[in-house]
Amino acid sequence: MRRVLIANDVIAEETKRLIDEGQEVTLRVKGNSMLPFIHGDKDMAVLRSVSKPLSRWDIVLAYDTRGVLVLHRIIKIEDNVLTLMGDGNLKGVEQCKQTDVIAKLEAVQREERRWDCNTRNARLKAVIWFRIRPLRRYLLGVYRRII
Repeated sequence: MRRVLIANDVIAEETKRLIDEGQEVTLRVKGNSMLPFIHGDKDMAVLRSVSKPLSRWDIVLAYDTRGVLVLHRIIKIEDNVLTLMGDGNLKGVEQCKQTDVIAKLEAVQREERRWDCNTRNARLKAVIWFRIRPLRRYLLGVYRRII
C-alpha cells in the first residue's frame, strides 16, 4: 500500500470541516507523545465533534499556543484555557483555548481492534499514569524496549 504524507495544516482544515458536518474522522497517529496508550504509526485516532463540555482527562486534537497541532490529554482546565500533556511526555505541557480544539478523541483503533477512550476504566488508567509522572521515565524506557 502506498503512503502519502500530508501537511498537518491541510489535515486539520479538512478534519475540522468534516467534524463540523457531524462526521466521524479517523486519522493515523504520528509520534509517540501518547505512549503507552496510543502508538504512533500503528494506531488510528477516531475523532468526533465536542458535543458536551470538555473535562479533565479528555484527549483532544487542538492547536496549541504556538500553532502546533497536537493530540494530547487535558490535564487542567481554567476558564477558557486548557493545559495539555502527552501521556508519553515527562514534563512538557502545552496550552490552548477551548476554541482551538478541533475534535475530541472517541476511540483508538489498531488493525481490527477498537477501544473507547472515554470509559471509566480508560480514565482511571489515565489518572494513575498521570499521578506516577516521576516514574514515567523508567516505565517508558522499559516499555519502548519491549514493544
